[in-house]
Amino acid sequence: MDPELIARSQHVYQPIVHLASGETIGYEALVRGPDDLGLQSPLRLFEWAEDRGCAEELDAALFPKALLGAPPGNVFINVRATTLLRYGERIIEHIRDAGGRKITVEVTERVAVGDIADLERVIRDVHATGARVALDDVGSGYASLEWLLHIRPDVLKMDMVFTRAAGDCTWAGEIIRSLAGLSATVGAMLVAEGIETREMCGAVSNLGVQWGQGYLFSRPAPASAFIS
Repeated sequence: MDPELIARSQHVYQPIVHLASGETIGYEALVRGPDDLGLQSPLRLFEWAEDRGCAEELDAALFPKALLGAPPGNVFINVRATTLLRYGERIIEHIRDAGGRKITVEVTERVAVGDIADLERVIRDVHATGARVALDDVGSGYASLEWLLHIRPDVLKMDMVFTRAAGDCTWAGEIIRSLAGLSATVGAMLVAEGIETREMCGAVSNLGVQWGQGYLFSRPAPASAFIS
C-alpha cells in the first residue's frame, strides 16, 4: 500500500438527521482520493485498489484517518465486509484506541462473502467494544435478509433507490414500510439515504422512516463545516 496515497486521501462528512426535528445524530465519513490521479471518487479509488489487490488494506488504513478527522459526535465509517474478515483485529484496535468515541461501523459490500459465520464472529467483537454496527445499502446487492439475521445491525441504511421511488411506486412504499416496521420491532434505526428534496423527505417520513441523509440537509463537506 502506497503511504503517499493514504496521506493524500482526505475525508468529507455528511450529517445524518432526525427527519422530524432536523437534529443531527451523526456523520458519515466519505473518502476522497487524490484528484490529480483521478481518484477523488471513492468508487474509482477502490476500483484502482482492487486492480492492485489492495482494496482491503486501503480500507483498513483509511479507518483511523476517518475517525481522527471527524466532527464531534457519532461517526459512521464504511468498512467492507471482506476488510472485517481480513483486518478485523486492526479495526477493533482502532475503535479501542478511540477511547469511548461514538463509532458506528457501516458494513458495506459489493461482492459475496464466503463465510458469513466468520463475519458474524467479527461483528460480535466489534459490538463488544461498545461500537454500533450499520448495514449499508439495505435492499440492494448482497445486503440481504440473511445478513440481517447474522449481523443483527443497530442501524439499517436503506438504499437510495427506494428513497427515490418512495413517492411514486407502491412496491417501493410497501418495502419501505416493511423495513420501518422491522427496524422498530428489533430496535434498529432505519436511515433513508439519498434524500434530495422535501418531497422525498415527506414520502419516506410518511412511510415510517425517522432518520435520513442526503443533499437536502447537506452535501458532504470537511469536518470544519460542522464545528461551530
